Amino acid sequence: MITFKHLIQEHSDLFIEIQGPLNQELFLVQPPELAKKNEFCFISSHKHLEAALQNISSCKNWVIQEKFLNTISKNKIPTDVAIIACKNLQVAMAIALKYFDFRKNNLPFVNGISSQTFIHPTSKLGKGVTVAPFVVIGPNVTIGENTIIGPNCTIEGNVYIGSNCWLESHVFLGSNTQVGSHCQFQPFATIGSDGYGFAPTKDDVLKIPQIGKVVLEDFVHVGANTCIDKATLTETRIGKGTKFDNLVHIAHNCTIGKYCLITAGFATAGSTVIGDHFICGGQVAVSDHLHISSNVTLAGGTTVTSHIEVPGAYGGTPAMPMNDYLRAKASIPYLPQLRKQMSKVLKHLGLEDEKK
Repeated sequence: MITFKHLIQEHSDLFIEIQGPLNQELFLVQPPELAKKNEFCFISSHKHLEAALQNISSCKNWVIQEKFLNTISKNKIPTDVAIIACKNLQVAMAIALKYFDFRKNNLPFVNGISSQTFIHPTSKLGKGVTVAPFVVIGPNVTIGENTIIGPNCTIEGNVYIGSNCWLESHVFLGSNTQVGSHCQFQPFATIGSDGYGFAPTKDDVLKIPQIGKVVLEDFVHVGANTCIDKATLTETRIGKGTKFDNLVHIAHNCTIGKYCLITAGFATAGSTVIGDHFICGGQVAVSDHLHISSNVTLAGGTTVTSHIEVPGAYGGTPAMPMNDYLRAKASIPYLPQLRKQMSKVLKHLGLEDEKK
């Protein structure tokens, strides 16, 4: 049974009791305007607070960000409204919503090893492993305890998968891939496919065999349709705790650091090294053989064409420090007017306006 009292007891470093009955069982999380009895909501803005007040007859369980606590006394919140406060709303959501995430209880297949699979006799599966129908597992594969392999996954030979991982449907793990524990792969993720290596000749284009591997450390999340290529000779490595959105491409020989947050549309060419705690917006592109320092943030749509050695925020094409990028972006609407003014100056001086 999940109650506010339970959340406070289990996570006293995050949640603080404010007022009201905290022992009511909670079944669902809803926006403030939709919350009913036995449901709770998160309040992190004045808009959320107004919605909760308008729905006060049924919205009786609030998790409120600390900075809004001073509004409680001002608005005279009824004492039958249960309120707990949190220091960090995103962390609070990450903790609280786990109690209401029932996806693994609703999988379309039963626990255990399906008879509709092919598992090579040299492979070893730990205790509590689930293998769904239509999975193919090659030779010398090791799968750790309590890992779930969803339907239609393909795992080539000499792959190691740690414990408590979850491969959703249609995931591909290429040969020699190494996966740590507590990793999750959403549908159609491709890990360990061949890197893009070709040698053009006068009459042909020769493929360079990719004989390296991919290594994923613990707690890595890989979004749907994301591709991480195996190295040509050594390894492509993804650091502990790094999270990939959908539609990300990591080319061969790259190293991505720990606890990076990489969103949809990110693509990096081969042999680039990115440090720890890297964050980027969508549609970011990084050229090959570059080094990006730890603690770098890139705005959406940024293109990186040279090394970034100084931590900080960057944006633009090519990437530049964020303040410079914002100033340049703010100047763009004025360029047509400046162009006309410059033409008048040139005409006044009797100089030719070179138009291309």
